[in-house]
Amino acid sequence: MWPRRLGCRSAALLAAPWLVGTAAGCSSANHDNPSTISDTTGAAFDWVCSDDGCDATPAAGTPPLACGGGYTIGRLLVLDAFPLAEFGRAVACGGDGDCPQFAKHRYACRSGLCESTDVTTLSEFDVLALCLAATPRLPACHDALVDPTTTKARSLTNSTCNGQDLTCASVPATCRQP
Repeated sequence: MWPRRLGCRSAALLAAPWLVGTAAGCSSANHDNPSTISDTTGAAFDWVCSDDGCDATPAAGTPPLACGGGYTIGRLLVLDAFPLAEFGRAVACGGDGDCPQFAKHRYACRSGLCESTDVTTLSEFDVLALCLAATPRLPACHDALVDPTTTKARSLTNSTCNGQDLTCASVPATCRQP
């Protein structure tokens, strides 16, 4: 997983142990990238990439990212996952062209979600985003810690994920499936 605006040179230094070998490089300019993306709640974001990384900024009509933004690169591309994973929502798609691309990490549209073409391991960020797929974002970051729907999604995620390395065996049956 990588925080937003991660420069190409910095990516190798911050590789998480479960993603070593799948380090994401940055695409030059906006090559192979859509100019807008949406998450599973329908929120739209302008997506702009440069050699220093990519930025997702709320498009017109989309409320600001309550937790400050960021994204994780894993099996799913998850927006607004930092500093609280409870705000993360997966990037939705209708076709491959809707999915952001990175030089060393490619995404394809599978079952309406931008899913990695090379990472098969589920992370805690992925599972939590799937469990919250239909849940609208809350207005403030701290709200996620006390919201009953979010708390239930966190509990479901904890039931299938290994807290030691943040990998997950499966997605709970009541959550959206990849």
